Amino acid sequence: MRTLPKIDIRYADLSDIPFIINGINQIVEIESGDIRLEESLNRTDRDKKAREDIPKKNILVATLRNNPIGFIWFTISNKCPYGVDYGDYTRKYLWVNFSFVSKENRNQGIATSLYKEVFKIASSKKIYSIALDVFEVNKNSLEFHEKLGFNSKIRLMFMEDLF
Repeated sequence: MRTLPKIDIRYADLSDIPFIINGINQIVEIESGDIRLEESLNRTDRDKKAREDIPKKNILVATLRNNPIGFIWFTISNKCPYGVDYGDYTRKYLWVNFSFVSKENRNQGIATSLYKEVFKIASSKKIYSIALDVFEVNKNSLEFHEKLGFNSKIRLMFMEDLF
């Protein structure tokens, strides 16, 4: 039986921003695969957005011996997360913007621990739905989220390079 590392989970602070941005860049690299990402996904304002969301306590960081090894960044909203202006949902949900664990720390229960904390936050706020998106090329993330109990509800389809 393997022993899982003793991690701590805390809200992010400004010193975590470089780790968070690096993690997002790794996610984008994986998920870009053969899909041409729109400029909006390559935004340079992630640092600014992180600085705005850290005081709102929308980012959790997993640490091992005080070093960040994973994070989950979420938003609570009632705005429809897909389509063009479908309006408001009748109740709030929690949207996971990004979840990431550094390569050397994967498959040790860290992402699951981060999600368990998010589930507690959602429950305490009486939020009963959690949503996220995963690019189909990110097979590891798809498999992980399916094991957690997420299931696919929508598929975005593209037709590119027509002209």
